[in-house]
Amino acid sequence: MLYQYHWETLRQLMLGEPDVGQTTTREYKDRLFRHLFSDKAKAIELCNAVAGKSYPPDTPIGFLPTNALIARWNDVAFTVGSGLVAFFEQQSTPNVNMPIRLLQYFASALNEFPEIYRNLHGDKQILIPSPDFYMLYNGSKKLPYKTLRLSESFMGDKEKPKLELIVQVVDIRYNRRNAVLKKSASLHGYSFLVAEIEDRLSKGMSRDRAIKAAVDHSINRGMLADYLSTNYREVLRMLNMEYDADLELEVVAEQAMEKGVEKGEEETLAVISLAMQGKTEEQIAEIRDIPLARVENILRKWKELTEAAV
Repeated sequence: MLYQYHWETLRQLMLGEPDVGQTTTREYKDRLFRHLFSDKAKAIELCNAVAGKSYPPDTPIGFLPTNALIARWNDVAFTVGSGLVAFFEQQSTPNVNMPIRLLQYFASALNEFPEIYRNLHGDKQILIPSPDFYMLYNGSKKLPYKTLRLSESFMGDKEKPKLELIVQVVDIRYNRRNAVLKKSASLHGYSFLVAEIEDRLSKGMSRDRAIKAAVDHSINRGMLADYLSTNYREVLRMLNMEYDADLELEVVAEQAMEKGVEKGEEETLAVISLAMQGKTEEQIAEIRDIPLARVENILRKWKELTEAAV
């Protein structure tokens, strides 16, 4: 049985209703970044600038099929040509755990390719695109590292790891001397806009006024002018939205613990958590030892709430 309290709490959190008892705010940078680079031409431009590639504008590019984990926590991920999967994760705060996060994203992305899933237990070798991982940093602190390695998180021997994942850390903070920004007009304009917003916020301007003033100033300066003019209202809406997917389940879990978790509510949280880790409905049913129909029902309701929140 699914308790009405739990679904009402989820609904309030996703729709940002005030009586949840806790305000959450999504970093405005993430939404704009995803929307801007969902354009294929701009995605190729981003890849060339950050990865040091020279793909022509007509290079085949495909955005990865998404599941809950990729859609909600990875900024941009796509295939380029026939051999590269590029994962770009934007951060405004240092995060040494990025290799672990990107390992989860990559494994989850592989589950979305039917040919891999179908042939996983066969004797024919499956070929997968070679992945590249990047953390794009635009925070205020100076980072002490340019690469992050998964093996740095291992508790045992780190000298000869049997598994490795390397994340290139790229500084995209606005600076006229930033060589990466010079290679991409879109990334340069994005970085300029973010810097203008933060400058106004630091001077005490209200959030909505700072955003509108920075967008108008960027257009006047010719920074992302076409994109911002064409998507003016949508950009303002994205930058002002108050919603944090990262805190969503944490808040619900904390509230459930405070009020006394009922069995049905605990089960719901567990199913959603597994889904966001990339598990299939069949895998969740097996892990939790519950009927597949119950898993499908929980995830259907969760999907309805998610779509209502967008």
